Amino acid sequence: MNKKEQIFLDIFESHNDEVFRFVLFRVSNREIALDLTQESFTKFWEVLLQDKPIENSRALIYHIARNKIIDHYRKSKSYSLDEMIENGFDVKSHAVNHEVIDDVKKLFEEANTLPDKYKEVLLLHIEAGLNSNEIAEVLEISNNLASVRLHRAKEALRESFKKYEPE
Repeated sequence: MNKKEQIFLDIFESHNDEVFRFVLFRVSNREIALDLTQESFTKFWEVLLQDKPIENSRALIYHIARNKIIDHYRKSKSYSLDEMIENGFDVKSHAVNHEVIDDVKKLFEEANTLPDKYKEVLLLHIEAGLNSNEIAEVLEISNNLASVRLHRAKEALRESFKKYEPE
């Protein structure tokens, strides 16, 4: 096994699951998430073969995955719930604890009120576990800007959740 193959296997083994979760959170479809994750690692392999210096492999794979997600949404159309049911989606078979669902819905509602630039850094931090330096590399922004956006996103969520606290 050569050095590039070893680098690829190390990155794949250590980050495959978290990249998949990151993509799944963004596309909300397991099959599409699997495909996009596979495409991301394929692209990562192509970059390795180009002999370009890679400073942070983890940030690079997230950058590639983010671009694959963007490409996916540019190419795809949205589906309505009626179309999903017609195609065999069974709402009842996906039942879970309603209290947890309500809490998660609140979180998503509040997170969705944030500007996109804050939602994105929050997702990369919470779901992918990236720090502000790695987020900066993925988004191609300065470290300071990534840190500020992350701080502001967290503060905005804290403020918005105050309305759910009992008085």
